[in-house]
Amino acid sequence: MRRLTAATAAALLAAGLAALAARAGDAGEALFLRGEGAEVVLAGGRLRRPASDFACAGCHGADGRGRREGGTVFPPILWSALTDPARPGGPYDEAALARALESGTAPDGRSLGAAMPRFALAEPGLISALARYLAQLDLRQRRGVTADGIALAPPADPAAARAFAAALAAENLAGGAWGRRFRLGRAAASLATAEEAAAALAPAIDRALAGLAAEALRASGQARAAVAPDAARLGPALAAQGVTLAEDAGARLAPTAGGMRLSLPGGRVLEIAPADTPDGGTPPDAMPGPLAAAALLGHEIARAALACGRGITRACLLETLGRADLAGRYAIRAAEPPASSD
Repeated sequence: MRRLTAATAAALLAAGLAALAARAGDAGEALFLRGEGAEVVLAGGRLRRPASDFACAGCHGADGRGRREGGTVFPPILWSALTDPARPGGPYDEAALARALESGTAPDGRSLGAAMPRFALAEPGLISALARYLAQLDLRQRRGVTADGIALAPPADPAAARAFAAALAAENLAGGAWGRRFRLGRAAASLATAEEAAAALAPAIDRALAGLAAEALRASGQARAAVAPDAARLGPALAAQGVTLAEDAGARLAPTAGGMRLSLPGGRVLEIAPADTPDGGTPPDAMPGPLAAAALLGHEIARAALACGRGITRACLLETLGRADLAGRYAIRAAEPPASSD
């Protein structure tokens, strides 16, 4: 058997410790976002339920900055806020965090409100993992945000990146967001990447596409449509608009690079695509779909940043994109029928 050299053993030990730290971080994140590794204690301890419906993020926000729902105020739980010496009720440490989660007791001994669940944790180490995650959360949520700028990573495609950058430049000319200017940055040093923002915006895009498709179908006397397999994600949004999906329908929806194509009985074809352009000077029908989509994304990020305010976080940006109202941001125009594959 070969003996390990001291250097090799040290490297293996370091790798093992790094893996353990990563798993611990993952456990803290899973507990915070999804309630994994814990149960909620109800009825004075007589009943327990998985904590998946009571995850920290559900009440305190995915960014940990707290929120208000009705008459209930959920305070910020970023580690910097919890450990602040001037915090009302006293600062937390890991032991105090454990007492708060398990018995609902604040550092000064008072009982936390009834809105704060009592948890039973599967492993004692979860408290340390959660504390580490909360300590990292503020940095993660504000990464790329400075006093005068917001960094965003552009799309990987060079042409789409130029359209995205042009849209942000137009937003900067209009004033940016709360005194900050948008700039391009590396993924590791940005508030979000274009790909992450696009994924967050996707449900809003689906709602906009489904709304316009339903409008066009009703105008043509159709109430049913067939959808291409790669457009099946639009099913729920179309159903919400009263469109019945049927494989034998005379109308058919298929995705395009920037939107959707609607083929109607009789050979009429309509294109649903972004109406925005990066600089306001290029007619929408002269801009390729992917570039128009990249420009739209840049403009929507700017709108979301304004909605999030001066204290913008990554979570707020992505959540706001998911709720975006894209009315007027897409347009329908006549298109040429697709070329026959025969």
